[in-house]
Amino acid sequence: MVNATWIGTPNYEPGRRGQRVDHITLHIMAGFLAGTDATFQDPNRKTSATYGIGANGQIHQYVRETDTPWSDGDWLANATGISIEHEGGLPQARCTRACMDASAELCADIARRHGWKKLWHDGLNGNIYLHREIPGTDHTTCPDLAPNGLDWQYVVNKANELLSGKPAANNTANTIKKEIDMGTTHIIFNCGQKVYIANIIAGTFQHMKTMNEVKTRKYVLEKSGQKVKAWKEVVGKKANDYGQVKPDDLLAFGIEVK
Repeated sequence: MVNATWIGTPNYEPGRRGQRVDHITLHIMAGFLAGTDATFQDPNRKTSATYGIGANGQIHQYVRETDTPWSDGDWLANATGISIEHEGGLPQARCTRACMDASAELCADIARRHGWKKLWHDGLNGNIYLHREIPGTDHTTCPDLAPNGLDWQYVVNKANELLSGKPAANNTANTIKKEIDMGTTHIIFNCGQKVYIANIIAGTFQHMKTMNEVKTRKYVLEKSGQKVKAWKEVVGKKANDYGQVKPDDLLAFGIEVK
């Protein structure tokens, strides 16, 4: 079973009034995991979800799967569903590849426990719901139409690869685990004519305008206990330069350079 940190919430209904779980509802937070934690723990907000996933792939659980979350804006959808919130949905809040990989693992885990051989979306006829499609909701962009929205098709495809037992191409979860094991969270690379330093755990990056800025940023990171490696070192080809990287190469790390 996928590990989740229990956070809890007062905003739920015990049990499911005899209803059977038959779907997962996917949501976007329009914010960050810490803010979602605070919102769901506020009894005045009267809202919750079963799970929430942060940019680094950390999973928080607010409601037991045997209880009903207040998430979809529709009682029956709540009573028959397990809801998952994802960090992102704002210009300043990205839905990272690490978040989506963790979601795929969680969705596959839920499917196994409920005997679902495959996950599929077909409006409200499949076992994957999108929040914006549920009657009565006013969340018309959730989870995929908001800025930095959820790529739900990626999540579903990857979850089905996990369910089938076939190895997923560009398995970012394994890539990130490898980087954690190496003690590396930042990579310096050249993309086009520019130099970047990326935090591959969060999927964020900074453009370095001068070599002095690169050296200063590297010094600050290493001073704080971080390790910083060149792209060619990370992919197993040691070199003095940082390595010329194409934007497509970065997608496996959840990094999007625009």
